[in-house]
Amino acid sequence: MLSSLGVSDPFDPDHRLVTSPLYSPRTLALQRLVLAIYGCTTLIVSLVYESVVLRQGNIWFSFFTHLAFIGLTAYFVASTYHGFNYKPTSSSVYAFPLQQWPRPLQALHVMLMSTVTTFPILVTICYWALIASPATFATPYLTWSASSLHILNSAFVLLEITTTNISPLPWMALPMCLILLLAYLGMAYITHATQGVYTYTFLDPQTQHAKIAAYIVGIAVGEVIIFVLVRYAIITRDRVFKFSSYHVQDDQKFGAQKEELNEWEEVEWNEVGGRESTHSAGSGTSPGSRKQTTEVGMGVAV
Repeated sequence: MLSSLGVSDPFDPDHRLVTSPLYSPRTLALQRLVLAIYGCTTLIVSLVYESVVLRQGNIWFSFFTHLAFIGLTAYFVASTYHGFNYKPTSSSVYAFPLQQWPRPLQALHVMLMSTVTTFPILVTICYWALIASPATFATPYLTWSASSLHILNSAFVLLEITTTNISPLPWMALPMCLILLLAYLGMAYITHATQGVYTYTFLDPQTQHAKIAAYIVGIAVGEVIIFVLVRYAIITRDRVFKFSSYHVQDDQKFGAQKEELNEWEEVEWNEVGGRESTHSAGSGTSPGSRKQTTEVGMGVAV
Protein backbone atom coordinates (compact mmCIF):
# COMPACT_ATOMS: atom_id res chain seq x y z
CA MET A 1 0.00 0.00 0.00
CA LEU A 2 2.83 2.40 0.81
CA SER A 3 4.38 1.84 -2.60
CA SER A 4 1.06 2.79 -4.24
CA LEU A 5 1.39 6.14 -2.46
CA GLY A 6 4.77 6.72 -4.06
CA VAL A 7 6.80 5.64 -1.03
CA SER A 8 9.74 3.94 -2.72
CA ASP A 9 13.04 2.70 -1.31
CA PRO A 10 14.97 4.94 -1.39
CA PHE A 11 12.27 7.56 -0.98
CA ASP A 12 12.18 10.32 -3.59
CA PRO A 13 15.52 9.36 -5.22
CA ASP A 14 15.31 12.31 -7.64
CA HIS A 15 14.78 14.79 -4.78
CA ARG A 16 11.62 16.12 -6.43
CA LEU A 17 10.11 17.30 -3.15
CA VAL A 18 12.87 19.85 -2.54
CA THR A 19 13.84 21.01 -6.04
CA SER A 20 12.38 23.34 -8.65
CA PRO A 21 12.53 23.45 -12.46
CA LEU A 22 12.96 27.23 -12.29
CA TYR A 23 15.45 28.02 -9.54
CA SER A 24 17.75 26.58 -6.92
CA PRO A 25 16.59 24.42 -3.98
CA ARG A 26 17.59 27.19 -1.56
CA THR A 27 15.41 29.72 -3.39
CA LEU A 28 12.52 27.25 -3.31
CA ALA A 29 13.01 26.80 0.43
CA LEU A 30 12.90 30.59 0.88
CA GLN A 31 9.70 30.78 -1.16
CA ARG A 32 8.08 28.13 1.02
CA LEU A 33 9.33 29.89 4.15
CA VAL A 34 7.58 33.12 3.13
CA LEU A 35 4.33 31.23 2.49
CA ALA A 36 4.67 29.36 5.79
CA ILE A 37 5.15 32.62 7.71
CA TYR A 38 2.14 34.21 6.02
CA GLY A 39 0.06 31.10 6.66
CA CYS A 40 0.96 30.99 10.36
CA THR A 41 0.23 34.71 10.72
CA THR A 42 -3.14 34.31 9.01
CA LEU A 43 -4.16 31.40 11.23
CA ILE A 44 -3.14 33.15 14.45
CA VAL A 45 -4.89 36.42 13.57
CA SER A 46 -8.01 34.59 12.42
CA LEU A 47 -8.23 32.43 15.54
CA VAL A 48 -7.61 35.33 17.94
CA TYR A 49 -9.97 37.77 16.21
CA GLU A 50 -12.83 35.32 15.84
CA SER A 51 -12.40 34.11 19.42
CA VAL A 52 -12.10 37.53 21.07
CA VAL A 53 -14.18 39.78 18.81
CA LEU A 54 -16.69 37.48 17.12
CA ARG A 55 -16.93 35.02 20.03
CA GLN A 56 -16.78 32.04 17.65
CA GLY A 57 -13.64 30.38 18.92
CA ASN A 58 -15.61 27.31 20.03
CA ILE A 59 -16.39 26.40 16.40
CA TRP A 60 -13.27 27.81 14.69
CA PHE A 61 -11.73 24.37 14.20
CA SER A 62 -15.00 23.03 12.79
CA PHE A 63 -14.72 25.00 9.55
CA PHE A 64 -13.26 23.04 6.65
CA THR A 65 -11.73 26.28 5.37
CA HIS A 66 -9.60 26.60 8.50
CA LEU A 67 -8.65 22.91 8.55
CA ALA A 68 -7.58 23.03 4.90
CA PHE A 69 -5.50 26.17 5.52
CA ILE A 70 -3.89 24.56 8.56
CA GLY A 71 -2.89 21.62 6.37
CA LEU A 72 -1.52 23.94 3.69
CA THR A 73 0.54 25.87 6.23
CA ALA A 74 1.80 22.68 7.87
CA TYR A 75 2.93 21.44 4.46
CA PHE A 76 4.91 24.62 3.81
CA VAL A 77 6.49 24.44 7.27
CA ALA A 78 7.57 20.83 6.74
CA SER A 79 8.78 21.48 3.19
CA THR A 80 10.76 24.51 4.35
CA TYR A 81 12.52 22.40 6.98
CA HIS A 82 13.46 19.70 4.49
CA GLY A 83 14.45 22.29 1.88
CA PHE A 84 16.92 24.10 4.12
CA ASN A 85 18.40 20.77 5.20
CA TYR A 86 18.85 19.59 1.61
CA LYS A 87 22.48 18.57 1.12
CA PRO A 88 22.98 16.45 -2.01
CA THR A 89 26.12 14.35 -2.22
CA SER A 90 27.46 12.00 -4.85
CA SER A 91 28.15 9.28 -2.28
CA SER A 92 24.68 8.98 -0.70
CA VAL A 93 21.06 8.87 -1.86
CA TYR A 94 19.94 10.52 1.39
CA ALA A 95 19.98 14.25 0.78
CA PHE A 96 17.21 15.59 3.06
CA PRO A 97 15.76 14.39 6.39
CA LEU A 98 12.46 12.95 5.09
CA GLN A 99 14.36 10.34 3.08
CA GLN A 100 15.60 8.77 6.33
CA TRP A 101 12.35 9.01 8.27
CA PRO A 102 10.10 5.95 8.80
CA ARG A 103 8.06 4.94 5.77
CA PRO A 104 4.69 5.72 7.43
CA LEU A 105 5.81 9.34 7.89
CA GLN A 106 6.88 9.48 4.25
CA ALA A 107 3.43 8.21 3.25
CA LEU A 108 1.77 10.83 5.44
CA HIS A 109 3.82 13.55 3.75
CA VAL A 110 2.65 12.35 0.34
CA MET A 111 -0.94 12.30 1.59
CA LEU A 112 -0.54 15.81 3.00
CA MET A 113 0.79 16.97 -0.37
CA SER A 114 -2.22 15.38 -2.10
CA THR A 115 -4.70 17.15 0.16
CA VAL A 116 -3.06 20.58 0.14
CA THR A 117 -2.91 20.64 -3.67
CA THR A 118 -6.63 19.86 -4.01
CA PHE A 119 -8.61 20.88 -0.90
CA PRO A 120 -7.79 24.63 -1.06
CA ILE A 121 -9.03 24.77 -4.67
CA LEU A 122 -12.21 22.98 -3.61
CA VAL A 123 -12.63 25.47 -0.75
CA THR A 124 -12.24 28.43 -3.10
CA ILE A 125 -14.80 27.11 -5.59
CA CYS A 126 -17.38 26.19 -2.93
CA TYR A 127 -16.98 29.48 -1.08
CA TRP A 128 -17.44 31.78 -4.05
CA ALA A 129 -20.18 29.60 -5.58
CA LEU A 130 -22.25 28.81 -2.48
CA ILE A 131 -21.33 31.02 0.47
CA ALA A 132 -20.00 34.44 -0.58
CA SER A 133 -22.36 37.41 -0.31
CA PRO A 134 -22.13 41.22 -0.26
CA ALA A 135 -21.33 40.93 3.46
CA THR A 136 -18.10 39.12 2.56
CA PHE A 137 -16.36 42.49 2.13
CA ALA A 138 -18.31 44.39 4.80
CA THR A 139 -15.27 45.12 7.00
CA PRO A 140 -11.50 45.28 6.46
CA TYR A 141 -11.05 42.10 8.49
CA LEU A 142 -13.65 40.16 6.51
CA THR A 143 -12.12 41.38 3.26
CA TRP A 144 -8.63 40.30 4.31
CA SER A 145 -9.89 36.99 5.71
CA ALA A 146 -11.86 36.13 2.58
CA SER A 147 -8.91 37.06 0.37
CA SER A 148 -6.39 35.06 2.41
CA LEU A 149 -8.46 31.95 3.07
CA HIS A 150 -10.41 31.77 -0.20
CA ILE A 151 -8.18 33.35 -2.86
CA LEU A 152 -4.55 33.25 -1.76
CA ASN A 153 -4.93 29.65 -0.63
CA SER A 154 -5.48 28.54 -4.23
CA ALA A 155 -2.77 30.93 -5.45
CA PHE A 156 -0.30 29.25 -3.08
CA VAL A 157 -1.35 25.84 -4.41
CA LEU A 158 -0.88 26.91 -8.03
CA LEU A 159 2.55 28.30 -7.12
CA GLU A 160 3.49 24.97 -5.55
CA ILE A 161 2.29 23.02 -8.58
CA THR A 162 4.04 25.16 -11.19
CA THR A 163 7.34 26.09 -9.51
CA THR A 164 8.36 22.82 -7.87
CA ASN A 165 9.26 19.33 -9.01
CA ILE A 166 6.66 17.55 -6.85
CA SER A 167 5.56 14.25 -8.38
CA PRO A 168 2.10 13.67 -9.91
CA LEU A 169 -0.45 12.82 -7.22
CA PRO A 170 -0.68 9.03 -6.71
CA TRP A 171 -4.08 7.55 -7.60
CA MET A 172 -4.21 5.81 -4.23
CA ALA A 173 -4.48 9.21 -2.56
CA LEU A 174 -7.80 10.01 -4.28
CA PRO A 175 -10.02 7.60 -2.30
CA MET A 176 -8.28 8.73 0.90
CA CYS A 177 -9.10 12.36 0.08
CA LEU A 178 -12.74 11.38 -0.39
CA ILE A 179 -12.70 9.54 2.94
CA LEU A 180 -11.37 12.69 4.63
CA LEU A 181 -14.20 14.72 3.09
CA LEU A 182 -16.70 12.16 4.36
CA ALA A 183 -15.12 12.33 7.81
CA TYR A 184 -15.48 16.11 7.79
CA LEU A 185 -19.16 15.76 6.90
CA GLY A 186 -19.63 13.69 10.03
CA MET A 187 -17.73 16.27 12.09
CA ALA A 188 -19.94 19.07 10.75
CA TYR A 189 -23.05 17.34 12.06
CA ILE A 190 -21.33 16.57 15.37
CA THR A 191 -20.63 20.31 15.65
CA HIS A 192 -24.32 21.03 15.10
CA ALA A 193 -25.28 18.46 17.73
CA THR A 194 -22.87 19.90 20.31
CA GLN A 195 -22.80 23.62 19.44
CA GLY A 196 -26.20 24.05 17.79
CA VAL A 197 -24.84 25.61 14.61
CA TYR A 198 -24.15 24.44 11.06
CA THR A 199 -20.71 25.47 9.90
CA TYR A 200 -22.09 25.74 6.35
CA THR A 201 -25.71 26.59 5.63
CA PHE A 202 -25.93 24.23 2.66
CA LEU A 203 -25.57 21.33 5.14
CA ASP A 204 -28.80 22.26 6.93
CA PRO A 205 -31.46 19.69 5.96
CA GLN A 206 -34.22 21.94 7.30
CA THR A 207 -33.57 24.59 4.66
CA GLN A 208 -31.90 22.66 1.86
CA HIS A 209 -34.12 19.54 1.92
CA ALA A 210 -33.31 17.28 -1.04
CA LYS A 211 -30.64 19.65 -2.37
CA ILE A 212 -28.30 18.66 0.44
CA ALA A 213 -27.63 15.31 -1.25
CA ALA A 214 -26.81 17.12 -4.48
CA TYR A 215 -24.38 19.40 -2.64
CA ILE A 216 -22.60 16.46 -1.01
CA VAL A 217 -22.33 14.47 -4.24
CA GLY A 218 -21.32 17.59 -6.15
CA ILE A 219 -18.49 18.35 -3.72
CA ALA A 220 -17.23 14.77 -3.99
CA VAL A 221 -17.33 14.92 -7.79
CA GLY A 222 -15.59 18.30 -7.65
CA GLU A 223 -12.78 16.80 -5.58
CA VAL A 224 -12.33 14.00 -8.13
CA ILE A 225 -12.18 16.49 -11.00
CA ILE A 226 -9.73 18.75 -9.17
CA PHE A 227 -7.53 15.77 -8.26
CA VAL A 228 -7.36 14.62 -11.89
CA LEU A 229 -6.68 18.15 -13.16
CA VAL A 230 -3.90 18.71 -10.62
CA ARG A 231 -2.31 15.35 -11.38
CA TYR A 232 -2.19 16.02 -15.12
CA ALA A 233 -1.17 19.64 -14.61
CA ILE A 234 1.93 18.31 -12.84
CA ILE A 235 2.55 15.83 -15.67
CA THR A 236 2.19 18.65 -18.20
CA ARG A 237 4.60 20.81 -16.17
CA ASP A 238 7.17 18.01 -16.27
CA ARG A 239 6.84 17.76 -20.03
CA VAL A 240 7.03 21.51 -20.57
CA PHE A 241 10.13 21.87 -18.43
CA LYS A 242 11.45 18.46 -19.56
CA PHE A 243 11.78 17.35 -15.95
CA SER A 244 15.19 16.36 -14.77
CA SER A 245 16.69 16.79 -11.35
CA TYR A 246 19.29 19.07 -12.88
CA HIS A 247 19.91 20.87 -9.60
CA VAL A 248 20.81 17.57 -7.99
CA GLN A 249 22.96 16.57 -10.93
CA ASP A 250 24.76 19.91 -10.86
CA ASP A 251 25.48 19.56 -7.15
CA GLN A 252 26.72 16.00 -7.58
CA LYS A 253 28.76 16.94 -10.64
CA PHE A 254 30.32 19.85 -8.75
CA GLY A 255 31.19 17.53 -5.87
CA ALA A 256 32.72 14.97 -8.21
CA GLN A 257 34.72 17.64 -10.05
CA LYS A 258 35.97 19.02 -6.73
CA GLU A 259 37.13 15.56 -5.65
CA GLU A 260 38.85 14.99 -9.01
CA LEU A 261 40.55 18.41 -8.74
CA ASN A 262 41.83 17.63 -5.25
CA GLU A 263 43.17 14.26 -6.44
CA TRP A 264 44.83 15.89 -9.49
CA GLU A 265 46.47 18.57 -7.35
CA GLU A 266 47.74 15.94 -4.94
CA VAL A 267 49.21 13.83 -7.76
CA GLU A 268 50.78 16.88 -9.41
CA TRP A 269 52.27 18.03 -6.11
CA ASN A 270 53.76 14.60 -5.48
CA GLU A 271 55.19 14.47 -9.00
CA VAL A 272 56.75 17.92 -8.66
CA GLY A 273 58.19 17.05 -5.27
CA GLY A 274 59.60 13.81 -6.65
CA ARG A 275 61.27 15.57 -9.59
CA GLU A 276 62.86 18.14 -7.28
CA SER A 277 64.22 15.42 -5.00
CA THR A 278 65.62 13.48 -7.96
CA HIS A 279 67.23 16.60 -9.42
CA SER A 280 68.94 17.47 -6.13
CA ALA A 281 70.25 13.95 -5.65
CA GLY A 282 71.48 13.66 -9.24
CA SER A 283 73.39 16.94 -9.24
CA GLY A 284 75.60 15.86 -6.32
CA THR A 285 76.24 19.47 -5.32
CA SER A 286 75.75 21.03 -1.97
CA PRO A 287 74.24 24.47 -1.30
CA GLY A 288 77.71 25.70 -0.30
CA SER A 289 79.40 24.65 -3.53
CA ARG A 290 76.55 26.24 -5.55
CA LYS A 291 77.08 29.48 -3.60
CA GLN A 292 80.84 29.44 -4.27
CA THR A 293 80.28 28.84 -7.97
CA THR A 294 77.88 31.76 -8.09
CA GLU A 295 80.35 34.05 -6.34
CA VAL A 296 83.16 33.04 -8.75
CA GLY A 297 80.91 33.73 -11.70
CA MET A 298 80.02 37.14 -10.33
CA GLY A 299 83.76 37.92 -9.84
CA VAL A 300 84.52 37.01 -13.42
CA ALA A 301 81.66 39.14 -14.65
CA VAL A 302 82.89 42.14 -12.70
